[in-house]
Amino acid sequence: MEGSGIEKMKKIIPKMLLILLTTKIYAQHKMKEKVEYYDEYNKEYYTKYRSNEKNELVGVTSNTFIINQDPQNFYIGIYNENKPYKGYFIDEKILNEIPIIRYYEKGILMKEYSYYFLEGEDQYKPPFKYNLETIYENGKIKSGYEYLPEKKENGATTIGICRYDNFKITEFYVDAFAENYFNRFFFKNEQGKLTVRHAINNYLVIEKKEKMLWVDFYESDKKMATSKQIYERIAPETPNSITEYYQENGNIKAFHFKKNNSEQKEEFHSEDDILVKLFSIFPAEYNNDTTHLLIDIVNSYKSDKSKIEDLFPFNSYPFTYNEEQVLSRVFYDNMGKIKEGGFLTKKDNETYQLDFYYKGKITNTKTFKNLKDIKQEVDKLYSKALNP
Repeated sequence: MEGSGIEKMKKIIPKMLLILLTTKIYAQHKMKEKVEYYDEYNKEYYTKYRSNEKNELVGVTSNTFIINQDPQNFYIGIYNENKPYKGYFIDEKILNEIPIIRYYEKGILMKEYSYYFLEGEDQYKPPFKYNLETIYENGKIKSGYEYLPEKKENGATTIGICRYDNFKITEFYVDAFAENYFNRFFFKNEQGKLTVRHAINNYLVIEKKEKMLWVDFYESDKKMATSKQIYERIAPETPNSITEYYQENGNIKAFHFKKNNSEQKEEFHSEDDILVKLFSIFPAEYNNDTTHLLIDIVNSYKSDKSKIEDLFPFNSYPFTYNEEQVLSRVFYDNMGKIKEGGFLTKKDNETYQLDFYYKGKITNTKTFKNLKDIKQEVDKLYSKALNP
């Protein structure tokens, strides 16, 4: 009992000193007080802001929230030169609804508090219970949560949430909201494997083996499929091969490949179209481990990328480009002769020539200066060939 009493006093004394400091500051200045009530008809819960004769904020008191890690009847924050200095401060809101509570010591951000909007009982009135703690050390998150800026696109709002442990990101949530709609992707790095969850029962497990990332597809904890390498890079004009011409930095490049004779990716059916699409980009060549992969995914989200499939920093092996860069394709027969497609050659610094083949013969030849026009012309010629 005696030891317990000492521990209680250790917690109470700093709070008493903060109240005494607040009282002293208020006594030294002619204070102006602004009170914000959560409910104008029931003034039980409030946030009081105090400012000096220069209209500089001096202090704030609020009883609209309770922090599980430090429960109090009300919380006090002291300002210095109009900036948070000591105590608790209500700050920016998550999804324009949930204020983040920030705790400072000597002007340094030490902790943040929040609660997750999808877990636990709904909170419609104060005091709001905050149970998620984020700890800062030397200006960096040591443990807890980071809320990334919201994105709005096509009527939906998306928010990314990182979870840290010992300064490293271990989990990443991407939550999307719209009217009568919610969608979540959850990434978790653990024991050298990155798990990607979408629906409750569907998930991918990504693992690094040598220089490649491989993936397993699960439904209800049952492995449904494992990624297989179905393409290989080869020399140009190899029999039964494909050449893709793609645009990169204003230039046209050629990539030659063919399907392996080995088994194709296993046939399986799933209603989770997005996870199936992610599954299809594996195996993939990647120089780092899954810890760095999760960091790269978060950095992709922080950029202008919003589609889940675009967050991964690579293309399906052995490709080094994406579908949007492709201008045309050429298909070779079992003799290494062009069977069909748009064969591209560079004529000079500004001009490219397109020879369109169909059934082994050139049916059309055109020159282009604008690379964007090539893809449209190839699509047009294919349509004309198939529908004479």
